[in-house]
Amino acid sequence: MPRASVSLDISSLKSLIKSMEEIDKKVRNKALKDALKEGRKIYLKAARGNVPTKYKILKKALGFRERFKFAKGFAYSIIGPKRRAGKTIDGKNRIPTKYAHFVEYGTAAHSIKKNSRTGKGVLGFAKRLILSFGGAYRHPGAAPNPFLRKSWDQNKSSVLSAMEKILKSAIEGGSV
Repeated sequence: MPRASVSLDISSLKSLIKSMEEIDKKVRNKALKDALKEGRKIYLKAARGNVPTKYKILKKALGFRERFKFAKGFAYSIIGPKRRAGKTIDGKNRIPTKYAHFVEYGTAAHSIKKNSRTGKGVLGFAKRLILSFGGAYRHPGAAPNPFLRKSWDQNKSSVLSAMEKILKSAIEGGSV
């Protein structure tokens, strides 16, 4: 499956990162955790707001995972649908990790054949009738609804400024 990734360009924060190498490790690590937490909160709130309303389960499933590798000098946060989130509705599993990328990037038009998994159960009666006579149903595809990219583009500056504020206060407090 395709993976979406947003890389954070912290060239504006490089001087702060250099200054953080000079302060106590415990103070530095706590500041990095707090900065990631604050940036994550802003981004996650915006992402939940940008999810189309018909994908309520996806909206509820948006979450994060964090990794801190202080010995190697980096920390990161992964934001997206939680792996084990989902719901069973009318006997069908609705698992957001299996369709979030289709919502984000959209799908191309494609045909659905008679013996395909989609052709057997998901399609309505009229479309299954077409398939039963040997025809193929042409799915028109789905338009992209970029909720993650859109929220990053809208909130990039506020996320960076919140992180910068926390890192600056840690440097000022840790160097005394």
